[in-house]
Amino acid sequence: IAGLTLQQSGLTFSLYFFVLFCNRIFSIGLIELIGLCVRTIESAQSIQAAINMMFMLFSGYYLPRNGIPNYWKWFYYINPVPKGLKALSCTQFICDTCMIDVVQSNGETIQMLTRTYVESYLDDSLNDYWKYIGWLVLTFVILRILIALTLDKINHMKR
Repeated sequence: IAGLTLQQSGLTFSLYFFVLFCNRIFSIGLIELIGLCVRTIESAQSIQAAINMMFMLFSGYYLPRNGIPNYWKWFYYINPVPKGLKALSCTQFICDTCMIDVVQSNGETIQMLTRTYVESYLDDSLNDYWKYIGWLVLTFVILRILIALTLDKINHMKR
């Protein structure tokens, strides 16, 4: 994995695992919320699969942000998955001296900074690391509030 060295006293390595932790906490909270809202495990699994598919489809990796239809852009902006993936990219491709060969549409190969290439592909800046982390933490807090409300309001034992 690129960028995961003990440079900067292991800061890059630690930040990478912090982002993984934030992504996992978000996923667990979403699964917990769905599990609390439906009556059966099968229903929860089906809903979770559909939601995860939408999260990944509109994360900006299968289809770049500028390729997403305008009527689906709202989902891209509220989706925490691209923020987590971009934060992981920040820790891996922050190198300002690493060069790669990029083949352009006309077939010509040019040298480009890895960071510049990743920023152009993501259509975003890698300097926004803490903004992405803040978004993940915010979605986690919102999920925790929704879970607390769900525990208070929904009771599947009623007849």
